[in-house]
Amino acid sequence: MLSSSTISILILFSITYPRSPQKAVLYSLIFPGGGQFYTRRYIQGAIIAGGEIGLGALAYLNHKNRDYEKRDQNLFYLAFLLGYAMADAYVGALSYNFKIQMDREKLELGVRWRW
Repeated sequence: MLSSSTISILILFSITYPRSPQKAVLYSLIFPGGGQFYTRRYIQGAIIAGGEIGLGALAYLNHKNRDYEKRDQNLFYLAFLLGYAMADAYVGALSYNFKIQMDREKLELGVRWRW
């Protein structure tokens, strides 16, 4: 059983794992905003997910109402947003990994005394 001091130490020294750019693109393709959530950019993921779901719903409603021109326009915007989300997830995973690498290679300033 873990004591409270052990839990606080585990939280204090939480381990961050690198994110795979390929997985980020795949999650972005399968789930709306999935790549952004995978790279821990939750606000951007929610915005992209809302856009993808909203455009998909509009395309469905326009198809149901037989307004095929608006449906095609919505599907075009949806495809563009999906491509943007996949590219953004790829770049986001690379920058996430870069931040982890920079945190591990911090420059430390100190004074050393030798007698």
